[in-house]
Amino acid sequence: MKKSRLFTALSNLAFIIGLAVFFVSLAAVIINFNNPAKCTDKGETENTECHVDICDLMLSDNSIQLLSFVISGASFVFAALTYHNIDLLNKITSMEGNVLDNEKYVVAYEEMMDSFKKVKDKKSFTRELLKSVECPRKTESCIEFADYLQNILDHLVFFGYVDFNKYVEIECDGLIKIIKEEAGRYKEISNGIKYQLDENIKLIEYVLKYQKIRNANRNSHFSKLENIRGSMLKNPVSQILYYNYLGLDYKNKVIHEINKIGINETEFTEKWMQCVWKNKTELKRKPEIVCLIDRADKCLQKAHEKALDNILWDGYILYNKVRIDIIKYLLGIKIETDSNEWIRLEEKRKISKRLNEVIEKRRDIMFLFNRNNSYLDTEFEEEFKRAKNLKDQFDIFIKNNKYL
Repeated sequence: MKKSRLFTALSNLAFIIGLAVFFVSLAAVIINFNNPAKCTDKGETENTECHVDICDLMLSDNSIQLLSFVISGASFVFAALTYHNIDLLNKITSMEGNVLDNEKYVVAYEEMMDSFKKVKDKKSFTRELLKSVECPRKTESCIEFADYLQNILDHLVFFGYVDFNKYVEIECDGLIKIIKEEAGRYKEISNGIKYQLDENIKLIEYVLKYQKIRNANRNSHFSKLENIRGSMLKNPVSQILYYNYLGLDYKNKVIHEINKIGINETEFTEKWMQCVWKNKTELKRKPEIVCLIDRADKCLQKAHEKALDNILWDGYILYNKVRIDIIKYLLGIKIETDSNEWIRLEEKRKISKRLNEVIEKRRDIMFLFNRNNSYLDTEFEEEFKRAKNLKDQFDIFIKNNKYL
């Protein structure tokens, strides 16, 4: 940014100097041609004797002034073109005030929900969602490209409601290819915007791949999210996406490590909780499990802090966070010995409270974003049921283990 301003200042100075030289030269030529020195046939001027070579010199002076005028004119044109080109370059490459750096950015979810209100089935929703993130033409500036990336980031939350079949995979791969090519145009012009674009593009690519892999196999886990330099993301939506999906990835790895001891039950059912509880001593001895739980917890906590004013994301993240809390409770992460009864009761109370909060938020989402039985209305209702089922399973587990 400082270099850009320096070049702009220099171009302005060159433009002013070129303009000044041009007009001075023009004035000199006009004065000289309007007031020429007169030579007689004998080589004499008025009141002054001169020879033929003096006349030749006068003609030479006129030629020099004319040449100076041409050169100054060319300099003026060159300075004007330089001024115009640098100003145009600044407009193209400027990222000042771009949405990706806006720390107060919020998504207009009401408007977004309205765009999907007539969609009644998954197939139609998939088609409309992909249409919402497509790039209709080449962008004209970095600011415009940043707006386009932000539009994709805003819609990423809805890709959890589509099936990643061959058609969706092809469309998503094409989308990533387009935005990488478009970013290449700007990164070649200025290295200053390279990192801003790279990290947000990686975020889009890896979240879509996460959804694709999890859609194909719920027992898989994705690791490339760790390659994103999350601390460089400034936009709240980008930060929420990064910390939430990284936290989910760690959570998935935790469950993978837990199930390796031979647990075949569906995760977070009462039977699964029983199995984890019975093997807590063995599981808690594995440093990788404790480490992954800690990382998942911290990531989801950061995501939750960023999403407090975003009811849609707040509901998602809180649901993810409470599942980590349940795992910590089952393994007794905060409880050193079974004699710490008051700690166990306090943790149980916190989880029950948070589960009720999740259910309440899911109910609010159903109410606030209701669009008369749209496809999203159905999905929000399913998420509400899943939140209630999680609480029911946890309550059954507690009831069946009265000593807890």
